[in-house]
Amino acid sequence: MMDESETTRGTLRAASEAGVQVAIDDFGTGYSSLAYLQTLPVSTLKIDRRFMTGVGTDADADAIVAAIIEMAHRLGLAVVAEGVEDEVQRRRLVELGCDAAQGFLWSRPLPAGDLTEWCADRRVDAAAVDGAVDARVDGAVDARVDGAVAVRAGAGSGGTTA
Repeated sequence: MMDESETTRGTLRAASEAGVQVAIDDFGTGYSSLAYLQTLPVSTLKIDRRFMTGVGTDADADAIVAAIIEMAHRLGLAVVAEGVEDEVQRRRLVELGCDAAQGFLWSRPLPAGDLTEWCADRRVDAAAVDGAVDARVDGAVDARVDGAVAVRAGAGSGGTTA
C-alpha cells in the first residue's frame, strides 16, 4: 500500500482516529519512504530484517539501526525489529532502546492454530499479554526485547510469525 493519494491518507487518518495503529513494515527498504513519516498517521516502524545482519557485532549495522530507533522515538513512534535470530542481536537491541522484536529467536513461522499451544508452552496468556491482543492482517507474536512477549493474532494469511 504505497498509494499516497488523499483518499489513502484520509482512510488511514479515519482508521487512526478510530484507534487503529498503523505500522510501516520493512522500514528502510523498497517503498518505505521517509516522507510517509510526515504524511501518514503512523504509530510504529518495523525495521526490515536485512538491517539485523551484523547487529551486535558490526559497528555500521549498529549505527544504522540506532539511527532508525532514535529517529522513530523522536517522532513518538514505537519500533519493532524484524528478523532477530540470536541473543547477541536481542541484547544489542535492548541497549539501543528498541521497543519490540520478532524473529526466529522466538519461533519459526507457524500456523495460526498453533498459537495457543505456543503460548501455553511459554505460559503466555494470549488474551492478556500487555493488556490486549492486537488484530493484524498477517498475525504475529512479537517479543519486547527485554524478554516479555506480546501476542498479535490475526486471521489474514493463516500464519502466525514470531
